[in-house]
Amino acid sequence: MITDTLLRIVDTLSRLNNTSRHVRQGRVAQLVSPMPDGSRHLPLLGLMPGDMTGIGPEITAKLLSSGVLRDVARIVVVGDARVLRLGCQDAGVQLDYMCYSSTDEIDWNRNSVPVIDLGNIDPTTLPRGVVSAESGRLTGETLNY
Repeated sequence: MITDTLLRIVDTLSRLNNTSRHVRQGRVAQLVSPMPDGSRHLPLLGLMPGDMTGIGPEITAKLLSSGVLRDVARIVVVGDARVLRLGCQDAGVQLDYMCYSSTDEIDWNRNSVPVIDLGNIDPTTLPRGVVSAESGRLTGETLNY
């Protein structure tokens, strides 16, 4: 189910990006011309890990560690880096990421996942797996970025 959803996302991004791509058997292949500075001209996509009391951070970590979107978009995580780290722990994945204060600072030639660390959600203060109005409110703050 998650793989099908990811493939739909990749397919949609492929069409929006207007480059030559093929989505086959869960693999993404593409031809993208490098820019003069060595980076690739890909759409910028902000990805929010979601409510830390749910499965969003884990799904985000799995998606980013898979690398499936690396060749179809420049992904930047917008949220609290501690929540992303928690998602990595839950997913059992390693993820190389670097925190930035704005998208203007991001070095897109690095292999690490850029994170705009809002520092607004302390995972130690909220119970996991329990519906929380406070967690929902804090997650909603991410939309203001």
